[in-house]
Amino acid sequence: MFVFLLCLVCLSSGQAKARYDWRLSKECTPSGSNLHDFKIRNVTEDAEIDFRLLTGGKLTLIVNVATYCEYTSQYLELNDLQKKFGPSGFQVIGFPCNQFNKEEPGSKIEILNGVLHVRPGKGFVPNFPLTRKVDVNGKEQHAIYTFLKNACPVSPQSLFAKREQLYYDHLHVNDIRWNFEKFLVSPSGAPLRRYHSSIKPSQLEGDIEQFLLFSSFK
Repeated sequence: MFVFLLCLVCLSSGQAKARYDWRLSKECTPSGSNLHDFKIRNVTEDAEIDFRLLTGGKLTLIVNVATYCEYTSQYLELNDLQKKFGPSGFQVIGFPCNQFNKEEPGSKIEILNGVLHVRPGKGFVPNFPLTRKVDVNGKEQHAIYTFLKNACPVSPQSLFAKREQLYYDHLHVNDIRWNFEKFLVSPSGAPLRRYHSSIKPSQLEGDIEQFLLFSSFK
């Protein structure tokens, strides 16, 4: 019921406040699973991320990230979102993935060194957790992405990239199309919206403010 009311709010008033083309996001439908049911190793694979502990009661933004992508500069704005909204109950989580034009070739500490020294570079350190490198599409996709795509089956990007840029088999209509696609998940663990890769994190501030406001009345 809570998610339904939030969606109604988005459709009625949030559209006017959105800082992006509304057609570049799609509403999700609650499914039986819950984000808080999942666990995954962190980027260096030396600790476990328990989503019930990390995201329980928090509005969460999930992003599949890559170091050598045209959208890698979005890392900077993801840090800004975490800094601005984190104290209000908001959490960003990045999922490194190498399935799109092989733009995340490193692993473990190589990923952290890549964002530190190359892109975005200049000493950049994410202020939010990165998971181990995962597949977001195909037969080896992580269960979290199966869950997200089942709840949000309509992609905000209709076209696929060139086939030679996609490193997985068996394309499906609900596939992640490229790096930096985003999912906003409610404090209760239900996916709310799915966003096109080109939408900058700063353009989501209106949606985040709305969802945080209404979650405070739950």
